[in-house]
Order: sequence, then structure tokens, then C-alpha cells
Amino acid sequence: MPIVAGNYEIPNALTPEQLVQQLQEVLRSPSSGVVALHSATGESLGSLRFQIGRLLWATGGQHRWRRWQRLTKQLCPSLETFQMSGFTPSLTANWEYEALTTSVKQQQLNVEVATKLLEQSMVEALFDMLHSSNQIAKISISLDENPSVAGSDTLGVQNGLALLNATQQAWTTWSAAGLAPHSPDLAPVVRNAAALQQRTSPQTFQTLSSLLSGQSTLRELAVFMKQDLTMLAKTLVAYTQWDLIGLNVIDDLPAPGGSATPQSSGGSGDDNAPFILCVDDNPKVCEMLGKILMTAGYRYASVQDSLQALPVLLEKKPDLIFLDLVMPVASGYEVCSQIRRISAFQDTPVVILTGNDGIIDRIRAKASGSTDFISKPLEVQKVLSTIRLYLPDRVPAAAMATMANA
Repeated sequence: MPIVAGNYEIPNALTPEQLVQQLQEVLRSPSSGVVALHSATGESLGSLRFQIGRLLWATGGQHRWRRWQRLTKQLCPSLETFQMSGFTPSLTANWEYEALTTSVKQQQLNVEVATKLLEQSMVEALFDMLHSSNQIAKISISLDENPSVAGSDTLGVQNGLALLNATQQAWTTWSAAGLAPHSPDLAPVVRNAAALQQRTSPQTFQTLSSLLSGQSTLRELAVFMKQDLTMLAKTLVAYTQWDLIGLNVIDDLPAPGGSATPQSSGGSGDDNAPFILCVDDNPKVCEMLGKILMTAGYRYASVQDSLQALPVLLEKKPDLIFLDLVMPVASGYEVCSQIRRISAFQDTPVVILTGNDGIIDRIRAKASGSTDFISKPLEVQKVLSTIRLYLPDRVPAAAMATMANA
């Protein structure tokens, strides 16, 4: 049956399976249009264009330009996308699709190769949507007036449901390997070379030391090493439990005419601005909080491995800490208790982040030494007002302006 256009608020966190069901309904409908996903702060978490069961394009994830460069090098290395006549990537929201259709029209690519690149790009974009499904707060659907005509002469995947099912299978395999908390866009880096050398063969150690610089993502390494992405990620993630390898959030590369994704660590450049640390195993939460805080003029860093919280804490000496409650290995309760055992941080504000805002959680968090409690999804004004409450004499001007405009 036809779907209805509109903006749909999502009251509870979506699971990947629930998001797949939503998208399946869209693709089974005899309609055409665009679906857009947004977080509670209005950040785009992905979008797709559909036409009576076809998929024309999809965007999602934080590394769109990295993805484009990697896939074109794999499938059509001779394509000089941004030398094409009349094409400016910064002017189009779906510039990957526009680049492919333009390249076909200018006979730089044949339809078969362009379609294959489009399919792979959409699978990764849909995968990233599933990975961030729990952050979706609103789904917007806009429909074409004449679905039988719109996009009929363009590139696209004829069976959108099959592509979505293939993506769901890839996600299921990723999750079954214990990788659901981790994005394939994370960049592994060697943290303890001496200990890693003791646990690996000389050849393995040499390979890992040379490749794991924190500058290449798991997806990029899998292509370079010609290995299955899931198997490679599972192997490398296993080393994180001993703190031999870390997984970093890194920026997208800047697209010509566009801009890179903001960094998740750094700040205003003012050494006197308060330094805020976030400990959360979800890279999307770390990135979102980083955008909020750096825009407001705070200095910021994040840690996704709870076992690394204390070493980073001792190194950075933050003025305030945001701490996720539910994390693997060490929970927020345990980390907070450890923080309070360090005399230098007994008075440092520790604000618990959680999606389970219950009285029992609040009591346990308070007993472990937490200062306050914020529910997910994060709201800009709530985050900034909480920091202002506990650091009232050190509010950057940018933060004041942000709160005034919120």
C-alpha cells in the first residue's frame, strides 16, 4: 500500500531490524520520493531516494569522500570525477549519484561499472544507517507527484529490497562477530608496541606496526590487505581488550568544493577554555558531543574504550567528564568509582550519560560518585546548561551565544 509523506518522530531508539522494516515498507510501496533520517539535534544520519521499488541513491555515514575515493580506486581508477564538465560536488546533496550519472553521459564510465559502484556505495550507506539506528529521532518522507516518471531514465538498482536484504545480512554478520558497537570507519592504531610484539609473531607484528597508524579506517585496511572486512575487524578488536590496539574516530577527507567532517577532539584554541572529556563506547555519541562542545568553544576529547578512561583522565586532567553508563568490560558505575578513588579528581564533575533514565540507575550512579545525570539522545541546551551549572565561572562566549540562540 502507498506510504504517506510527513515527518515522523521516533519516541524510542530504533533497532537495526526495526529500521530495516521501515525501509522495506517504503520499497514495497508504489510510490517514489526521498526518506531522510535525523538525530535529536537535527544532524543528518542518512537519506535515500526510491522509485517504485528501485533505489536510485543513498547517503549515510561520516566518511562519504573517503568512501568515494576507495570505491572509485577499486572499481574505476581512471575516473576523474571532478574534472567533469558542469559538476560541482558541494552544490548537490547526492553528489555521488550526480557524479556517476554525469560520468555515464560523458562516456567516462559504462552503465555496468557505474551501477556496480552505485550499489556498493549504497550498501555501505545503508549499513551506516543501521549502525546509527538508535540515534534516529525523526524520519521524514517526501513523495513525487508522478512516481511513474521521476527518475525513470537514470541509474539505479532495480531491486531495492534485494539490496536492503544484502545490507541487513552484512549487518547481521558484523553483529554476530561481536562488532555491533564498532563502526567500520574507525581507524585502528597500535597503543602498546612492546606488549603487542610479545603476543604476535615477528611477521604479524611488523605488518600491524606498519599499517595501524590511526590514519586508515577498517574499511580502507581491508581493501589494502585484501581481507574480509568482518574477519579483519574481529581480529583487531580482539587486541583492544588488552589495550594493545585502539580504535580512533577520524575525519573524513575534504571533498573538492566541500569541507571535512569536524574533528571529535580539539576545540577553540583557547588554552583557558574548560576541557571536557567524554567516555562512551559509541563513536557517534562522542562525535555528536564533540560538535556541540567545540562549537560552543570548549576543548574536548573522547575515549571509547572504558579501560582507557583512567590513563586518558590522568593525561588530560579534564574539568568535567561525561561518562556513558552502559559499556562493555567496565561499566560507567565502575569507571566512576575508580575516578573517585583518585584524590585529584574527587571533586571533578562526572555527568552520567544513559538511555535508561530510571530511579534505580540514578541511585546507583549517585552511589558510585556521579555528580549528575543526562538522558540520551543528547540535547544541545541540556548539555551546555549542565556544564554551565558545574563550571559557572568558565563559560566561553561561544557557549553563551549558543544557549541564547537555542
